[in-house]
Amino acid sequence: MQSNLTLEEYELFCTVARELNEYVPPERVVKPAAASSDAKGDRPGDDFNRRASWAEVLEPHGWKVESSSGDVTYWTRPGKGRGVSATTGKCTSDLGGDLLYVFSSNADPLEPDRGYSKFSALAAIEYGGDFTAAAKAVADRGYGASEPTVYLSPTVSEKGSGKPDDGIPACHDFATNDDLRNLDLGVRWVWDRWLQFGTVNLLAAEGGLGKTRFVADLCRRIHAGQPWPDGTPTTGWDSRYLAMWVAGDRNHGELLELSEKFGFGNRICYSGTKADPLGGVTLHAVMDFRALHAKAKAARPLFLVIDTAGGSTPFNLAKQEEARSFFAPLSDMAVRLGMCVIVITHLNATKNVLGKRAEERVRCVIRMTAENKEPGTARRIEVTKSNSLFPKPIGMRLGDTGNEYDDNPPPPPDQSGGYGNNRDDDDTSKGPPTKVRECSDWLQERLATAPERVAELLTEGESRGYSTGLVYKAKKHLNLTETKDSNSRKWWGLTS
Repeated sequence: MQSNLTLEEYELFCTVARELNEYVPPERVVKPAAASSDAKGDRPGDDFNRRASWAEVLEPHGWKVESSSGDVTYWTRPGKGRGVSATTGKCTSDLGGDLLYVFSSNADPLEPDRGYSKFSALAAIEYGGDFTAAAKAVADRGYGASEPTVYLSPTVSEKGSGKPDDGIPACHDFATNDDLRNLDLGVRWVWDRWLQFGTVNLLAAEGGLGKTRFVADLCRRIHAGQPWPDGTPTTGWDSRYLAMWVAGDRNHGELLELSEKFGFGNRICYSGTKADPLGGVTLHAVMDFRALHAKAKAARPLFLVIDTAGGSTPFNLAKQEEARSFFAPLSDMAVRLGMCVIVITHLNATKNVLGKRAEERVRCVIRMTAENKEPGTARRIEVTKSNSLFPKPIGMRLGDTGNEYDDNPPPPPDQSGGYGNNRDDDDTSKGPPTKVRECSDWLQERLATAPERVAELLTEGESRGYSTGLVYKAKKHLNLTETKDSNSRKWWGLTS
């Protein structure tokens, strides 16, 4: 029978039908870690499940409320413009109470078709599934305390001031400048205006330009008592090790050869163990960072080198929360151990740091560029972000037993990432227009770690002001690969 419904009426009927649907997929509940104590229901995680809100758990990590109906709230996952990725208020359990039920397969680290309590969701999102670390964190926030210090009914102040007392006892255990001075936290430079003690610094360049060799040459200069590349004097380092290397690119052979040729071979160490020298190169779970911290504390290197960020972690450093999860532990190691952490990464198509969030998380950014990757071509090395005055750029040429430097660097790349003269954005023969470059940078950051569905990319692109046509132009500019899955859905990925 032919229907006389208009398209708008049909969509309205479908919406109403979805609202009346009472089917709930079978629950597979993730429960908090078992405790040996007899205080059942009084653990920090249990208290967190009772008193915390879902907004407190989800919104700091980019989840947004799509809509609500009665007690049920519909959530949209991070990176998605609109649509339902999960619900709260619809599923419950005896132990966890109100559950988050996840539908999306792109809500990593949360798994699809699973129910999470507030505490188990927090453990998965912020602590890599480590319930012990999550329990300590929520306990530090006052959950599970036998005598709660918050959420008390206001009473009249005991001092007779007439002002209501919020019920929170005063705590005089707060830090001052004297405490920071005791930790030697003033701004101190390893290499004046280039690399800082107690901070994370970023070194970005295209592959094959000599990033690893550049850091190795800094170690050589300190070991040999030679000046820094800009001519300023180096100072010695009293620990045995100049550098601990996290060889995320599995370039152990190159490091062995470089350190021996450059003459400091006995002053380099690695994040692996004696039983597994090639291990310790993945930084993702809490325990990965703790193990690295323990080794660096024992070795006391001047430099802790992550080579490279992309090879060392599955975190997507273009996303704010994932960048925080990667850089925050490194920053903590740097300040507590008094090291200079150098994270080596890559540049995007316009010769800017790949992953804007990574640049936001570090103190100094050093960029290395060159017109081509030939060994004899001069490299330009410059600071592009700092909390101090920028030093003058320098030039570098690679050498077998050490690099050579001068104060006459080649010119920087232009806005398109090329090395030609100033270009007119309207002249497409000289490269893509500005808007296409911006969209290309965004696509390259999104696809840096894994391919993504085209439909989701187009949706997010639209929310950023990129039309479908513009996104396809950027796809062509980047020469992205396109594949289809078993459901004939299109996926885009970066070309190897």
